[in-house]
Amino acid sequence: VWPDRPRPLTYQQGNFDSETIFPIDLSSEKLIYRWLMSSPDVYCNPEYYKDLPTWSRDNFRWRKEFTGAALSRLIAKHKDIGMLQEIKVLKRGVSGRISSIRFVGSTNHLDVNTELAIRQIWQPPLQSSCFFVEEQGGLFTLVGAGWGHGVGMCQTGAVSQAHKGITYKKILAHYYRDSQLKFLY
Repeated sequence: VWPDRPRPLTYQQGNFDSETIFPIDLSSEKLIYRWLMSSPDVYCNPEYYKDLPTWSRDNFRWRKEFTGAALSRLIAKHKDIGMLQEIKVLKRGVSGRISSIRFVGSTNHLDVNTELAIRQIWQPPLQSSCFFVEEQGGLFTLVGAGWGHGVGMCQTGAVSQAHKGITYKKILAHYYRDSQLKFLY
């Protein structure tokens, strides 16, 4: 998430945001497609947790459409690649967030290699880099999930847990495994 740091801390691991903890790796295109097209039993799913605020419901799953011409103009602000022809995901993290993407144009290509920079190519910026791309007839459709970088605590998941009566200590322990809360004064 923070590429300018020379040695990122690795204590934060990917978590499955559900009562049932099981390992899931969404770094493959096949798995991310299935995940995004499903309605998994996770804390931020509005089908399971009806009291979520509107902004949370709207960001659980989202869809954006762009013409190739419109995207070509946005990309040209960074590099002229001609007319956009293809968007290739080069790398994903375990949470499904894209960390490297290639925009292939008629004359060149542009690689974007950080989660935040990927989100900021689009205008307005995307909520998340957890998405897949479908192209049909020059129309690029992004189907995505979530809002944020996918590291740390999911605010929507924390709200859902609190509504279920889970204590703040247990909520923090869910997101920050093997950590401790201590008074420092």
